[in-house]
Amino acid sequence: MKQNVKKIGVLAFLGDGHSGGVCQYSQSLVDALATNTDQNIRYIIITDHNENFFDHYRLEIRKITRPKASLVVKITRLIQLYFKIKKPLFFSQDELAAYEDLDLFICPAISAYPHFYLNRPFIFTLHDL
Repeated sequence: MKQNVKKIGVLAFLGDGHSGGVCQYSQSLVDALATNTDQNIRYIIITDHNENFFDHYRLEIRKITRPKASLVVKITRLIQLYFKIKKPLFFSQDELAAYEDLDLFICPAISAYPHFYLNRPFIFTLHDL
């Protein structure tokens, strides 16, 4: 009997600087996950459309373009957080497609995007105390 493979999305949005604690932690996390030999777990790197840092890893990489959030979108998302409205409002079709089959998110930075709005389980990793 074949088991279902659990797909875990690693949010690796490094930003422009490629420096700092979150960036270095994200890189180390992906380095460690790339050595996974468990056939029941598949790690998928989610990163910006123009990010090439992870291209040499033997992991699936999904590159997305996150639209710049307008003031209306930012306020709406704050209201969603406050009232715990877990709906992917304002997500593009590309974003939804990139996330639709993921079972769990690993988030190395403080953010409610996308796991809160998609109502999916997540692991928040604290990189520094």
